[in-house]
Order: sequence, then structure tokens, then C-alpha cells
Amino acid sequence: MTVRARLLLLTIVLFVGALMAAGTIGYKMGNTSLERSYNDRLLQARSAKAQALKNDLENVGKTLLVTSELMRTRAALRGFLQAEYETFNWMNKNPNVQEWQEQLSVAYQADRNPEVAKAITHLHKLPLFLQSQFVKQATNDDVPARTIVNIRGLEKMNFFKLHETIHPFFFDYAERFNIDDIMLIDNTGTIVYTLQKGLAFGTNLNSGVFSSTSLGEAYRWSLNANPRTYKFIDFSNSNGMTPPVAFLVAPVFDKSQLLGAVVFQINLERIDLLLSDNHQWKKLGLQETGEVLAIGPDGLLRNNSRVFFENPTEFLKKFSSAGASSQTVKQVEQAKTTALKLGLPIERVRHYFRAEDSIVQTDDYLNEKVLASVGRVHLPGGGEWLLIAKINRDEARAPLTPYMLLFTAVGLLLLAALLLIFFMLSRRLVTPVKTLENAFSDLRQNHWDRRLPALDNDEYSQLFKDYNQLAETLEKTTEAKEILENVMHSLREVLFVVDIYQDQEQAPRWAIRQVNAAGSLLIGIPESSIISSDLKLWIDTDYSRITKCVIDDEPMTESIEGTLKKISGEKVPMTLSLSRVKSAPHSLGSFVLIANDVSRQKEIEKELKTQEVMLKESQRMSRTGSFRWEMDTGKMAWSEQLYDIFGIETTARPSSDLFRSLVVADDLHLVDSAFSEAQKKMAPYTVDVRIRQADTHEVIWIRAVGEIQYDRYGNPISSTGIIQDVTNLKRAEIALIAAKDEALKSSQAKSEFLAHMSHEIRTPMNAIMGMAELLRETKLSADQDYYVTIFCKAGEVLMALINDILDLSKIEAGEVSIENIPFDLKKLMNDLEDIMKPRALEKGIGFSFEIAKGINPHLMGDPNKLRQVLINLVSNSLKFTERGQIRLNVTKNPTKKDSLMISVSDSGVGIAPNKQHLIFQKFSQADSSITRKYGGTGLGLAISKSLVELMGGQIWFKSREGVGTTFFFTVPQREQVYNVGTMKPVPMKTPQLNFAPSVPRDPNKRVRILVADDTEDNRILFTHYLKNGPYEIVEAENGLEALNKIKSDKFDIVFMDVQMPEMDGYAATAQVREWEEHEHHGHVPIIALTAHALSDDRDKSLKAGCDDHITKPFKKDTLLGVIDRFSH
Repeated sequence: MTVRARLLLLTIVLFVGALMAAGTIGYKMGNTSLERSYNDRLLQARSAKAQALKNDLENVGKTLLVTSELMRTRAALRGFLQAEYETFNWMNKNPNVQEWQEQLSVAYQADRNPEVAKAITHLHKLPLFLQSQFVKQATNDDVPARTIVNIRGLEKMNFFKLHETIHPFFFDYAERFNIDDIMLIDNTGTIVYTLQKGLAFGTNLNSGVFSSTSLGEAYRWSLNANPRTYKFIDFSNSNGMTPPVAFLVAPVFDKSQLLGAVVFQINLERIDLLLSDNHQWKKLGLQETGEVLAIGPDGLLRNNSRVFFENPTEFLKKFSSAGASSQTVKQVEQAKTTALKLGLPIERVRHYFRAEDSIVQTDDYLNEKVLASVGRVHLPGGGEWLLIAKINRDEARAPLTPYMLLFTAVGLLLLAALLLIFFMLSRRLVTPVKTLENAFSDLRQNHWDRRLPALDNDEYSQLFKDYNQLAETLEKTTEAKEILENVMHSLREVLFVVDIYQDQEQAPRWAIRQVNAAGSLLIGIPESSIISSDLKLWIDTDYSRITKCVIDDEPMTESIEGTLKKISGEKVPMTLSLSRVKSAPHSLGSFVLIANDVSRQKEIEKELKTQEVMLKESQRMSRTGSFRWEMDTGKMAWSEQLYDIFGIETTARPSSDLFRSLVVADDLHLVDSAFSEAQKKMAPYTVDVRIRQADTHEVIWIRAVGEIQYDRYGNPISSTGIIQDVTNLKRAEIALIAAKDEALKSSQAKSEFLAHMSHEIRTPMNAIMGMAELLRETKLSADQDYYVTIFCKAGEVLMALINDILDLSKIEAGEVSIENIPFDLKKLMNDLEDIMKPRALEKGIGFSFEIAKGINPHLMGDPNKLRQVLINLVSNSLKFTERGQIRLNVTKNPTKKDSLMISVSDSGVGIAPNKQHLIFQKFSQADSSITRKYGGTGLGLAISKSLVELMGGQIWFKSREGVGTTFFFTVPQREQVYNVGTMKPVPMKTPQLNFAPSVPRDPNKRVRILVADDTEDNRILFTHYLKNGPYEIVEAENGLEALNKIKSDKFDIVFMDVQMPEMDGYAATAQVREWEEHEHHGHVPIIALTAHALSDDRDKSLKAGCDDHITKPFKKDTLLGVIDRFSH
């Protein structure tokens, strides 16, 4: 073989080797580049759709939360719940169940769907009735049921009235935010409202046919949900009654009370359109076979297959060839969607959920090889899906096939040349390009400060200069853009950037390109939800003026008025101004719209007008006018009312001389004096003077009130004030003084009358009841004892009536004062139990009391009044209770600090609802039969109410007829002062507790008693009360006789009637004390006997010198107790 052959062979080998190497490398590079390109494209498509899906559900969720907090939603849930009772009554009166079922069967084509037919037979009356009414009217009107607002013939029913109120709002809501259905579920589980009026409308999710569906799951979640939260309920295969849907649910609260839930229904079509860009997959760069799929944790698709959508027949062939069962193929064909019908193997899905986001080559649901970007997406409101962006692998590699031969040929030709040229030009070409690449990389990372060095005068030198200029321009532009954006978002005014587009044969569309934070906050939804929406959704104004300014280039010289519509439906008045900006591509024009909230300004203007009218009306009604007097110029200004007061025409020029001419001459010095005194003290002035009206010459009284303004040197410069016609007030003062005198005389006469009547009644009652008590001590037959018992009880009833009338009279006369003394609440309750428990046991009922833990029993207040109220209430319960028990509780008042709430509960007859308003009225009981059966005057509760209110509390009751009654009342909780060292209540004394120490009396000592009483019956009663004891009774008929006997004889104790002829008991006692002091005589105990029952009787007796005070009628035990206490 010659050298030439060898060289030729070597050349051929090198050439073929280079060719094969170039072809292999080129193919791998092309394949890798294509796969990387498609991987990036798939990743971008999946990320974009994941974000779009999250944004869409998040916006719907925020809209749901806004809806759950609307007053309209809360009112609707409360209203529907209240209207259900009326609806059930109507249904029970018109039970057309069979007719309703037939209407629904026709409307829902139940003959084609056994599951629907079965569900209709299991529906209760409420869903049957509600759905049939809407179906019937929709059929008659030939419109969808979701558009029906009210039901003809049932407009007066509260349920349909409420539906008519809220349906337009929710209908508009659903249209605006593309929501498939909106539902309201009350807190009992009843679906009281749906937009679609479907098969679930009116059913109960606790027990109805939909209780086990995902809608029931949504309701049950809301029962324990927190306010301002929502949950996403995923799509699931339905039971055949309704198409597959997902739900977003949020609870509705009124403060802490759960009213129910609001539910947004989302259909599969929304997911389809969102993941396919409205079935425009090529816009996502997914070519002919690419698509984005959403797969749930169950492995099933949540959207439709692209292949099925574009060619259902071809899809079903491939699906069947891939091994799908004929039943599954039939289900997909009938459902007309692959969503929730097919998916990926569950193990593969679980692996994807566990793994990180990745690019894989795998088999799809048709067993075709695909390139896929797989990743999880966390859904707002809970839940997680897989998003898979995929494309057939063959399609991805297809571009390489036709170019392989050309690539190989060109590669061979260029290989030798490139090898030769590369070494020569690499340093010259590659190095500057690498420098530019690094510089542009810095630009992408916002590093604007890098500049390239100057080179020789060649192409790269100019390129480096152009780069430096570009970097400088970009830096300035970016800074300006950031400043502009910061300014725009910091504006308090609402700002929109709007582009106007004109579609064919349609009205212009005002697309919002940008909105600032103030606009988003005021409207109530995120900026992303506002951008691209129509400006007319949010702003109502005269758009013709904007059109002339932006499109016709007419100048806008002044702002225009408009209103901004919030997402809640509220409208805010605004002033609008705009400025043209560079038009967006394909738009008719672009502009910046600035809207300023003038709601506060409108309110202020309205308030000012209202206040002005109110001021004029108040001055007119109160006969008051205002003035201002410029003292340096003598000019005056009067309000309209002042002219009317003075009787002067409004054309007259006001002045100080004119005013002084109207003042009565005798009163001018009062004006001068008041003005002079005000200047001296630099204080406001008030003066009442008489003026003579200019038109009628009538003399009236006026009151001038004003103040003087001074300059910085203290010189008066002006005075402002008001003048009021007080003629009627002056006349009223005179009448009031006269009335006060008459009232005092009347009050005094009433008090004297009460005292006299008390004495005249109690004096004979003392003898009557005392003699009855003595009679009971004698030996009586059974009949006699029975008669005397009735006699005593009647006397006690009469005295109770007298005491109640006197108590009420004292309260009404204002003679009852509330004490503030220390007392032990527990001891008071024990004493009350000692009194009341025996009475309760006599009737065979229980009585108990309880003081709640944490209540200090050492209190300040009026224990006597508190005891009287408790005795009245417990006695009232005893009267009306035949069996059971009476319970008295003391707790802290839950609604007011430093207050106790006391309740008396019984198991008595209760009070009829139509009689409860009479309970606290004087001389009133529930009805006349109560008085006949139980007795009583009807004054006890009226007195208790007055005493509770005097103590600073309130009283009320709750009662159920036949069950019992509970009376509640409150009193202030004032704890006693504590000793800091011992932390015990400081001992305090009161006059009522300051008694002499009790010393046992010698039983063998004979007690000499003087009884001074002008009534012989009372003296006889004393004698017979004490005749069997070691007592010696001496009688006196008047105070003078008693005084003489005390001076001339010795007595251990004296009982002195305070009202006697010749000398009353007060005077006699006072003279005895004077005699004792003058003669240095020992102190004789004197006990006042009085038939008076007013509050100051005891004080009057003690001030006169008496040692104690007994009110008639008294019992024998009371008399003996006093004698034992004072006769040692």
C-alpha cells in the first residue's frame, strides 16, 4: 500500500470518525436541549397553574369569609330559622306531598335516574314544598329556577319575603365571582337557601338524604369551626343524585353564637377552564398533546382530559386499548368527562405525594410515554392535589428527526473548518462574549453599578459602550419606577390605571391595569382580584365625560363626582380626577384615575346643615337669640330670633343704644353693673332684666349671658352671648314657690294624718289583740279555742294590712331613709331561716338558703330593709306553694360589679303570662280568685320593689304557670372596713345595738311598775298581762299625774304613753329627766308606748329621754322581755 493510499485511508477514517462523533454528539445535544426546553416549559406551566389554582380558591375563600361576616347573611340565617315555624304551619294545613313529589320527579327527570327517584321519595315535607314551589314557577315562566326571586301567591310568607330580599344579592355575587352555587345552612342543619334550588334545598344534613354526602361533611365541620375560618371539601364521586362538586364552607357567627354556615359550590368546569386556559393549551406552550392535570389523594383526575375534550371517540378507543374495562369506558362516555372517572395507579400517586417536585418520564392514563413535571399544590382551606404538566415524549423529540441528516452533513463540513478557525478566533471572540454574559447576568440580579472597560476600536468596543449606556438607563428607569410605585401605593386616595378597549359591536371595556393599596383596602378584596376587572364594577360616574377627555382629548378642568362600590355592597361618595397616560397596545386610550373619599365631607356638610336648622329651631322654641357687639366700633349683629324677642323689624340696624332703649329704666343699672363686674373679674356675665317690646310695648323678662373678649393689653374689644326670653320661667318661678309652700303644707298635713290614724287604729287594736291573747291563756273548749285562733289571725291580718299601708304611705311621702350600717349577711339569713322554716314545715314544704363562695358576709347597708324585702318575698312564695320547696340564693351580680343578686325560687302555682304585668302594682294580684283563695292586699311586692330601688337595686321575676316563680333583686355590695393588722372587720356601733348589758333579774324581787295611759282598756291589759307575776301595777291617766307619782314614789320601770291629755308622754319624760338631774335622783327607766308607726317616732322618743320604745299593739312576750331587761 502506497503512502498516498495510507494517507487517503487515514483521511477517510478520520473523516468518518469525525462524522460519526459529530452526529452522535449533535443528536444527544439536540435531544438534551429539547428535553430541557420541554422540562422548563412543563415546570413553568405547572407552577403557573398551581399558583392560578391557589389564587382562585384563595380569592373565593376570602369572598366566602366576607360573605359570612355580612350583616345580610346573619340576618338571613336568623330570619329563615324564625320563618320555618310559619312554613311548617302552612305545609300542615296544605299537605300536598304527592303533588310535590310528582312535580319534582318531572323536573329532575327521575325516570332516567333511579337514585334521584329514590331520593325524592325520602324527602321530608319542607324540601318537597320549597323545591316544588320554585320548580312550578320556573316551569310556568319558562326560566331556570335559579332566576326566580319570589313565589307568586306566597309573597306574604316570611320565608319567601326573606328569599326575595337576599336572592338578588347572592345571584349578583355568584355571577360576579363565577360561583356555581351559594348555600346557607342554619345551626340545625337545614339548607334554608340555595342559589340553584337543587335537590338538596330544604333538606336537613343531620338526618336527610344528603347527610352522608360531602355537603353533610361541610356542615358538620362548621359546627366546631372558629370564626373567620373556612374549609375546602374536595370533589368526590356523588351518589348519583347530583353532579360531582367541591365546596368551600365558613361558619357564620353573631358574636359568640353560631348561626349556621355559608357554602360556595365549585363545579369541575371551573377547574377545567383554569388548568387549560379556557381550553387553549397551546398558549401554555403544551403543543398538540400537552396538558395540566389535577389529581386528588384518591388517584382520580379532578379535570377533563385534553384528548377526551378534543376527540372523545379517539380517546375512548385509546382508553379501551390501554386496558380499561368496558364499564369504566361507558361511565366516561355517559359522564362526558374523565374527571373522577380515571386516574393513575394509587401507589404511584402516593409516591408523588411523598416525593419532592420532579421531572419524570413515565406512562400516563393511556399508557403513553410522556415527559411530566409533577408537584403537590396545597389548596387554601385544606386539602392537597397533585398537578402534572405533561407532553408526549414522541412529540417532544419529533423536531430532531428531519434535521438529523442535515445536521450530520453540515457537521461534517464545518467540523474541519471550525477546528481550524476555533483556535485562531477563540481568544478574540469568546473572551469578550463571556465578559458580556457575566455583565448581563449581573443586570438580571439588579446589580446596576457594574461597567465594562473600554477596548480597542472594534465591534466589541462599541458593544461595551452600548452596554454601559443600557445599564445606566436601566438603573435610572428602575429607580424612577420604584419611586413611582412607592408614591402610588402610599397615596391615601384611590388610584386606578385604566385601559379602554373596544370589542366588536360591544360597549367599551374599561380594563383596570393597576390599583393601589388604598383602592384594594376600600373595595375590600385583594389587588389581584381587581386587576383586569372592569372599572364599571367598582366606580359609578359619568363615563361620557371620561371618554371625551381620554379618547377625544378634551381637557377636564374640574373633578367629577361618583361613587365607589365596595364588595359588601356599600357605596362611598368620591370625587374623581384623571390624567391621560401612554396608551397600552391595542387600546383606545389609557388614563390614571384618582378617586378621593368625600364621605366624611358629605357627612360634615349634612351635619352642619342639620345643626344649623336645629340651632334655629332650638332658638325659636326656647325663645333664645345670639348677638355679637364690636365695642370699638359700636356695631352689633343679632340672630333672627333676637329681632322677634325685641319686637323689632329685621330691617332695623342693631346697636347697643337700640338695646338700651328697650330696657326698662329701673333695670339699666343691672346691665351696667353686670358688664362692669365681668370686666373687673374677666369672667362671663349673666343678668336678668325687663325690656319693653318695640311692637307691642309689653314688658317681658330676658336673660343675657355672655363673655367679653380682650386684646393682648387687657382692653375689651368685643362681647358675644345669648339673650333668652325668660318671662314664662319667671312666672313659673313665682308659681313654683307658691306650689312648694302648698306641697309642704300638704306633706305636713299628710304626715300628721298618718300619725293620728296610726294612733287611733293601733290603740284599740292593742286592747283587742291583747285581750285575745289573754283569752287564749284561759281554759277554753275546742270551739272557743278555734274561734279565738281565728280572731287572732284576723287581727294579725288587719295589722299586716295597716303596716303595709303605712309603709307604702311612708315610702310615697319620702319619709323612708336607707341606713348604711355594718351587718352580717349570714346571720341575717340564719335569722330569716329561723322565722320562715317553721312556717314552711307547717305546709310540708322545704326551705333553705345558700350564699355563694367568695362573698364576704360582712357588709355595709340597711339590714332591716333587706330583711323586710326577703320576708315579703319568702312569705309570698309560702302563700302560693303547696308542695316542693323554697330556695333562697345569694350570688354575685354577673352584669354589674360590686353588686349582689338575690333570688327566691318556689315550686308554686306560677303566674299566668297575661297577668305578670300586674305583679308590682299596688293593691293588685294576678286575679281576684287569688285574693279569695290566698288572701293578702297586693302591697307586699309593691313595697319590696320600692325598698329595693331605694337601696340602689332592681327587682324582676321569671315565672311559668304550674311550675313555679323566681324573684330576683340586686343590692349594692359594700364590704365593711377591714383592720389592716388583723384583716378583720373593724367593730362599729350603732344606736340600735347600744343596749345596756343584760343581768338576770332576781325572781323573788317584786317589781313596781307605773303605767301611764289615757285609755282604760290599755291599763287593764297591762294589769291582766302581769297579774300572775311578781309585779305591782300603779296607774296614771295622763302625763301630769305620772310626773307627780314619779316624784312622790319609787318605781322600777315606767311605761309612758306618748299621746295623753293635759301633758303628753314626751313632755312628762323630759320633765322627769330635768327633775332627776336637779335633785340628783337615780335614773328611772321609762319605756315609750306609742301607736305611731312613722320612721322618726323611735328617735323622737329617745331624744325626749325614754330608754326604749314599744309600738302598739304589742304582745305579752315583748312586754315581759322589756321588763326583764330594765328592772334589775
